Amino acid sequence: MPCLHIGIIDFDLFDGMSEFYSRYRIKNIRDGHVYTDKFGINVLNLRCIDSATEDDKKNDLDVWARLFKAKTWEEIKMIANQYDFAKEAANSIYAVSSDEAIRLQCEARERYERDWASSYKTGFKAGVEEGVKKGIKQEKDNTDREKKRADDAEQKCSEAEQKLDETSKQLEAALKEIEHLKAGEV
Repeated sequence: MPCLHIGIIDFDLFDGMSEFYSRYRIKNIRDGHVYTDKFGINVLNLRCIDSATEDDKKNDLDVWARLFKAKTWEEIKMIANQYDFAKEAANSIYAVSSDEAIRLQCEARERYERDWASSYKTGFKAGVEEGVKKGIKQEKDNTDREKKRADDAEQKCSEAEQKLDETSKQLEAALKEIEHLKAGEV
């Protein structure tokens, strides 16, 4: 069974390329041979619903795109009433949206992402010294954390090498003892 990543985007992935449904695979650049059909990246561009091919429509990709693009419950209900497979998705969307705790979590996440993006832009444009200091401190903390992980891994490696050396010496001694015993028996 292949492993496919399906990215649903609302922007053009590459400049000058606005395809509704794109399928990417790993292949040899020289001869075009596909490395494997077990892995792929598929991209559904919500901005290009109008350019869906007949094959895309036959597989209901345009319906899914309209469902993801819907902004009101009326739009979602209309799609769900027309397509049975969309009813379950609409019900899930409704259940998640009507659960107060989940809705508040989603709103908090959206606020966080918006605030983060805004502060990043502001900090970047203004070159806020405090932001730079925080970034340097975070990088130092990350570097220290990674150094500790590397040191721990090195320590474990050293311990494993010592155990391997001890086991190797024990094995050599056992082999010598076996050879000695065999020589004594002959």
